Amino acid sequence: MGIVEDEAFAYDEGDVFKNSTKLQNKFNHVFSCPNSVLMETYFDQLHQTSGYWIMGVYMDY
Repeated sequence: MGIVEDEAFAYDEGDVFKNSTKLQNKFNHVFSCPNSVLMETYFDQLHQTSGYWIMGVYMDY
């Protein structure tokens, strides 16, 4: 398998989503701090204004 298939398998079939959810719940203060909220707002604005991101391509392997 290539890197894309490995990542898809780890996320879909593995424990990545479950572990990510656990960490986000445990460290929620990190995701709700002012810097994180500001960066999320920035990426949301970038997503809305950039034609490249409209197709949902954030990372290109």
